[in-house]
Amino acid sequence: MSIFKISINRIFTLALAVSISANAYATSDALPSAKALFTKHIEAVGGEEKLRENHARTVTGTFKIPAMGVNGTLVAVAAAPNKMSSVVDLGPMGKSFEGYNGTRGWSINGMTGNQLLEGDALKALQARADFYADLHLAGDSVKQQTVEIATIDGEENYRVLLVSAEGNESFLFFSKTTGLLTGKESMEKTPYGVLPTTVKISDYSEFAGLKFAKKVVTSQGGFDSILQIDSVSFADIAENAFDMPAEIQALIK
Repeated sequence: MSIFKISINRIFTLALAVSISANAYATSDALPSAKALFTKHIEAVGGEEKLRENHARTVTGTFKIPAMGVNGTLVAVAAAPNKMSSVVDLGPMGKSFEGYNGTRGWSINGMTGNQLLEGDALKALQARADFYADLHLAGDSVKQQTVEIATIDGEENYRVLLVSAEGNESFLFFSKTTGLLTGKESMEKTPYGVLPTTVKISDYSEFAGLKFAKKVVTSQGGFDSILQIDSVSFADIAENAFDMPAEIQALIK
C-alpha cells in the first residue's frame, strides 16, 4: 500500500470497520442532534464568519509511521473554494505529490506512478480540497444521526452516524466538553480492498484566530501514522500553485 495513501491522505478522509445498520439505532431526546453538534464545532473552532475570512492556506507538518520506520514532512496549500496541492517528502524514499485544480485531480507517487484520479479516488480528493470543510461536516450524506455517547481515551464524545445515498456508513465523534471534532470512522476503498480506518484528532491550537488540530493519528491496515502540524498560514499563495504538472498533462488525451 502506498505510504502516501495510508498516512497523509487519511487526514481528510476517514474510515473504521462498522457493520451496524442505521436502523439499529433508536433516536434519543437526551442526545443533541447532529446538526447541533456540527454547529457547536464550527463555533468552537472560531465561527463561520471567521472561517470565511480566509481564502488561502498553507500547512506544514511532520509525520511518522513507527512500524515502518518512516519519517517525512508535509507542505500543503489550499485555496477557496476547492483547490489544493500537497508535497510529501520521505527523504531517501522520494517525494509524493497530489493536487486538485477545481476540475481535475492527480497523484504522482513513486509506488503508484503518475495518475489522473477518477471515480472514488477523485471523489475523496474533492472532499479533501473543500476549503471550508468545517462548514460541511455532513458531506454528501443523506442522513445524519447522533447515536450514542462513546468514551475515547477517557473522554466522553458524541458519536454521529452519517449514511450516504448508497447506504455506506461512517461516524464522526465530537467532544462532549469542547464540541470539537475528535475522531472519524468508516470503511475506505483502497487498492487492496475495503479497509477499516480510524482517525483520532487532538491537540487543537489557535492560528490567526482559528483552531486547528495539531495531531492526527490514523490507523489503517495494521499501521498507525502520526501527523504533527507545525504551522498554519493564511497568506496569499502563488497563482500557479495548482497548475497541473507536465507529467500529468501528458496523460490527458
